[in-house]
Amino acid sequence: MRGPPLATDESFEAPDLDHNEKGKIIPVIYQPAVDALYNFLREGHSAPSTGGGIEVILIFNNEDLRRHSMGSVLNPIYEAFRWLRYGRVLDVETFRIYIDRGGEFIFEEICSNGHGLYEDDIHGDPPIAPRRVIKHFFANAMHPVVFVNTSNHAMAEYDSNHCLWKWEYIPGTMGCPVKLGQKSREEIERSFRPLFRFW
Repeated sequence: MRGPPLATDESFEAPDLDHNEKGKIIPVIYQPAVDALYNFLREGHSAPSTGGGIEVILIFNNEDLRRHSMGSVLNPIYEAFRWLRYGRVLDVETFRIYIDRGGEFIFEEICSNGHGLYEDDIHGDPPIAPRRVIKHFFANAMHPVVFVNTSNHAMAEYDSNHCLWKWEYIPGTMGCPVKLGQKSREEIERSFRPLFRFW
């Protein structure tokens, strides 16, 4: 676990990233430790995107509400809704990485737009979202850093929670509990069985 990175850092120093797939773009994820207690990251998938670049899918254990939880009373109701609607309580988020032009992200409908952890209904950036320049790298350009900033797992290329300790996830490395896979968002969604498919 690391403390908040400095805003001026461009690349964090790291030992050898001993993952199984050398030369693959694998983002490093920073998530506030307090959110990771229940909403920890379980899987990270990375595969070529049909629109170019790399599609990254992050699967979190849950999505507990903070601002709208009413003292955690609504969280079980929200979980039941998600189970009926999506066939899961896991939170699945997708963004894209482009390594051209020095490295860029696209956060369609999941950009945190400067909001911090307490927010649980932030869905910034439109469906056709702008590219955002990658600000930080872990060890080298193959490992761009992504910050999970809000409790509904909206994210950005910068940290909106400077005073909160972070968990650092490097999927696929030795000792990291996050599984690294190559499934697309479509493949992942097909593995769940929602009760109501017509919504």
